[in-house]
Amino acid sequence: MFQVIAAAGVFSAAVSATCWFWASVIKPSYPAAYLSGPPKEIVDRMNRQASLNAIGAAFAGITVLCQAGLMALPLFSN
Repeated sequence: MFQVIAAAGVFSAAVSATCWFWASVIKPSYPAAYLSGPPKEIVDRMNRQASLNAIGAAFAGITVLCQAGLMALPLFSN
């Protein structure tokens, strides 16, 4: 039962990290309330937020891989 719960946790975390990363690499939609386009400050902040989200999602994915490796380690040891 432990293995099933642990595997479900790893699967859930992997899906979460994948969706998070995918959502953060999509180009953000900028406010259209400006005739000449959004101010540079808003564009820069939104781009920075998207970059930080992508980095966070990538590290979450690495964490999932590490957890999966640690769970599989006893299967391959003597």
